[in-house]
Amino acid sequence: MPSSLPYNSGTTVRLTCTFYDFADEVVRPTIVILRLYNYKQERIEEFNIDPSTQHPDGHFYYDYITPVKPGTFHYEWWGEIDGKPSLLRDSVTTQFV
Repeated sequence: MPSSLPYNSGTTVRLTCTFYDFADEVVRPTIVILRLYNYKQERIEEFNIDPSTQHPDGHFYYDYITPVKPGTFHYEWWGEIDGKPSLLRDSVTTQFV
């Protein structure tokens, strides 16, 4: 999901992530967590994602309903691969149009 585009507040956005190992191969982490943070980088929600729900092409996704109040939130995909963390972070900005 591109972070430069503003989305309508109160809409559903699909947050996606693909995890790779050091050989740049797609892998299935043993633990997958999606964390959401407010603009102050305070954690506001956390979702445990079942690793078996990995899409056949290797990505995970979560459909998230954005807050009605416009603003920016950050999200973090956290996966455990061979006992080590792997992270992807990005931001989403919403507006009322």
